[in-house]
Amino acid sequence: MAIGAFKRGALAASIWAVSLAPAFAVEDNEDSSPLPAVQSFNGVSYLAGGIGLDEREAMHAVRHDYSLWLAFASKGGSAYIADTEVVIRDGKGHIVLDTQADGPWLMANLPAGQYRVTARSPGGGAVTQKIIVRGKGAQRQVMHLRDDTRG
Repeated sequence: MAIGAFKRGALAASIWAVSLAPAFAVEDNEDSSPLPAVQSFNGVSYLAGGIGLDEREAMHAVRHDYSLWLAFASKGGSAYIADTEVVIRDGKGHIVLDTQADGPWLMANLPAGQYRVTARSPGGGAVTQKIIVRGKGAQRQVMHLRDDTRG
């Protein structure tokens, strides 16, 4: 009798564990999304990333949700640059976004208007560009920076 009770208990435990597996699998899929977390600064939502193909594809898929899409690349080369300091000022000179882009892409949801974007690479190269955001849809701008960290 003790062995029969043991088998029934083991069977019940196995059924219980299998019934929970789908819930854990869904939770794992949500946590492993390649899309970087949406962040906010002064009410401006933005994504920063683009490291690896999966993350770039995920960001590309949501690009129309943002009005500005910045890409950071080495000046005179074709290499992307990560860890870029980015400051965006509105037409009155007020800082609307101040962050470090972990990857080579930054997407920001800015209202229509004129902005000055300053980007500084980890190697010290900096560039400032005037950008006009026209509203919906991702306006893409590539910022070419000197990057002395590359050989």
